[in-house]
Amino acid sequence: MNIMRNYHKHYTVVQASFAFLLCVATLASCTKKYEEYNTNPYLATLEQQLADGFLVGRNFPDMVNAVMPAGDPAGQTNFINSYQLAYSLAADCYAGYMGQANNWNGNTNNLTYGFNLGWVNEQFRLTGVLMAGWTRIKQATDLSGDSLQFSVAQIIKITGMLRVTDSYGPLPYSQIPTGTFTPAFDSQESIYRTSIAELGRAADILHELGANAGTPLAAYDQIYVGNYVLWAKYANSLKLRLAMRMAYVDPANAQRFAEEAVSHPAGLLMTITDAAL
Repeated sequence: MNIMRNYHKHYTVVQASFAFLLCVATLASCTKKYEEYNTNPYLATLEQQLADGFLVGRNFPDMVNAVMPAGDPAGQTNFINSYQLAYSLAADCYAGYMGQANNWNGNTNNLTYGFNLGWVNEQFRLTGVLMAGWTRIKQATDLSGDSLQFSVAQIIKITGMLRVTDSYGPLPYSQIPTGTFTPAFDSQESIYRTSIAELGRAADILHELGANAGTPLAAYDQIYVGNYVLWAKYANSLKLRLAMRMAYVDPANAQRFAEEAVSHPAGLLMTITDAAL
């Protein structure tokens, strides 16, 4: 019996040792090519995405088309339909730019103040696209330190968010970047003031650094083909527009902000060649 117990004890030790060696061998074989096994050969690597400024630049067309859905290179109707839902069947008609020629949903729709949530939500869907692009640019430029590219993203973001707050009032503007599912809503006054400050900083950076920075965004910038100087002018002109809209509710600050925009060394959009098209 002692012989059998010693045999079993020895066998168990050998078995455990073998199992341990097998685990070590298995782990070694798994980790030897871990990076290769866990890299998708059909996706661009981070290094490849950095080439030609693609990692940041690819987000600008999405942001611009979220502000103003204006053209589909493939000839499809997606952008046209999006603009119609977000703007034509809402503010454009309220402002008298257009008039409806149909009685959608039994004449219960946005134009008779029987709001169609599918139509209303289109602008917020566009806002999601806008802010997703802005967030990716912010993350990338936080690492690279490229304040010029981030400043352009700021201006596009503000352009789009102002359209939303002018349509619907309070928005969770300051907390959208946090990713919270229960954001607090900012008043329109707060959004205007924050936007004015952000436009001022963007104009300063673009004016001070943009002239000698080249046009790294040329392939991605649908508005100014990467011209930072023109973006500075646009920022000042947008700031002036906001100041004018504040004139009846806060005349003193409206005048101050307007004078800051007009006197900024980068200037305003003054000629046809300056137009943001």
